[in-house]
Amino acid sequence: MAALVGFHLAGAVVMMVESLGAGVGRDRATKGIPDEGGREQHMLELTELYNRVKAAGRLSVDFARYGRPGVMPPRPGDGAVVLDRVRGALLGGAVGDALGRTLEFAGYPHPRWVEHYQPGEDPDDPGFCRPPGAITDDTQLTMWLAESLLERGGLDPEDVVRRFTTSTIRGIGIATSQFVANCRQGLPWDRCGVRSAGNGVAMRSAPVGLFYGRDFGSLKLAAGLQALITHNDPMAIASGIMVAYAVARLVAEPRSALDPLEARITFCRDLAGIIEGMETGEAEMGSGRAGSRRTGSEQAGGREAASSYRNRQGMPDSLCRRVGTRIPELLAAGATAGEVQEEFGSSAYVLESLPFAIFCFLQSPHDFRRTLLHAVNLGEDSDTTGAMACTLSGAYNGANAIPAEYLEGLEYRFWLEGLAAGLAERWQHSDA
Repeated sequence: MAALVGFHLAGAVVMMVESLGAGVGRDRATKGIPDEGGREQHMLELTELYNRVKAAGRLSVDFARYGRPGVMPPRPGDGAVVLDRVRGALLGGAVGDALGRTLEFAGYPHPRWVEHYQPGEDPDDPGFCRPPGAITDDTQLTMWLAESLLERGGLDPEDVVRRFTTSTIRGIGIATSQFVANCRQGLPWDRCGVRSAGNGVAMRSAPVGLFYGRDFGSLKLAAGLQALITHNDPMAIASGIMVAYAVARLVAEPRSALDPLEARITFCRDLAGIIEGMETGEAEMGSGRAGSRRTGSEQAGGREAASSYRNRQGMPDSLCRRVGTRIPELLAAGATAGEVQEEFGSSAYVLESLPFAIFCFLQSPHDFRRTLLHAVNLGEDSDTTGAMACTLSGAYNGANAIPAEYLEGLEYRFWLEGLAAGLAERWQHSDA
C-alpha cells in the first residue's frame, strides 16, 4: 500500500477494501482470513518473538506474566454491527484528535470552549494553517499501525518501525521523536523504545484490539510488543494492552451493556485486572527503567524504580489503581469530568490522560458528543484525551452515533473507512 495521502475521494473506500482483501497475510503461512490453524500459528510466532526479545534483555517488564485473562462478551450475530463499531472506533478517535488539535498548544486552562472544527497553525510548520478537521500524530500512528497489521497479517515490528519513521509525524511527542532518532542511528527495533510513560502508545493501540478481537492471548502479546517499539516502559506497555482490550471488548458489548452503574464499575475492574502487577513487575526484571511524570526520565534501581510512578499530588500511583478502584468510586459518587480532571490531571503522562479519557466515556457511555466535548475541552493534552475517549465511545456506540457535523470535513475519513472494513473482517473471524 502506498504512503498515506490526504484525499477524500469516495473511490478510496473501494480501492482500500480491494487492496486489503488481496494483501492480508501474504507474507505469512496463512493468507486472507486465518482459520483456527492459522491463528495458532500466528500465536506461536508472537510467542517466539516475545521470547527472543525477553532473552535479549530488551523488555522493561515481562508483561506476559502479569494480569488476568480478559473477559469477552459473546460474539455479535450481526456483521453489520461489528463493522459499524469498528468504523466508530477509528472515526471516533480521529474526530477527538481533530477537534482537540486546535487547543493542544493553547495553554491550560484553555482560552475557549470548542464545539466545532477550527483551522489552526501547524506547530511543525509555523505560518502554515491546517484546515478544519485536520488530524495529528494520534490518528497518523493509528492508521499506520492498522495498515501494517492488515498488510502483514499480524504484528511485524520492523514494518511498523518503517512506517513510523518514513513520513512526517505531525506534532510529534518527545518520546516518539527520540524513538525516531534512535532508529536513524541504526539501532534494532527492540532497542529504539524510550523509557517514557507518555500516552503515545495508548493513543494508537486501538487497531491491535480491532485486529485480534476476541483472541486475548495474541492481543496481549501484540499490544505489548508494539508498545515497546516507541515506549519501553511498564506503564506505557500496560496502557497499550488496556486500550487494545477495551476496544476489542466494546465492539462486542450489547448496546445497553453499560447502562447500569455496576456494569461500568465491572468494566473498569476488568480493565485493571488484565494489567495487574505489570506496572511494578519491572522490579523483578531488574531493568532499572522507571516511568516518572516526565516522559523520557530514568531512575536506577530495582524496586525503587518500580514505585516511581507518582501522581501530581506526589503519591505513588498506577493505572491499575486509578482505573480499577478510583474511577469506580468517582462514578458512584457522581463526580463531574471537571472534578476528575482536577484530581487526575490530563497531561501527556498516561497515568493522567488515559484514566481521564476512560472516565469521560463512562460518565456518558451513550452520548458521543458529550464525551467528545468534555475530553477535549477539559483535557490538557486535548487532542490525545479526545482521541482516546472517542475511540472508546465509537467502539461502543458505532459510527452511526457520531454526529454528522464531525464526519464532514474529517481528514482521512475515507481512508479510515477502508481500514475499518479490513479490521472488521478480521475481528469477526477472531476467537476467544
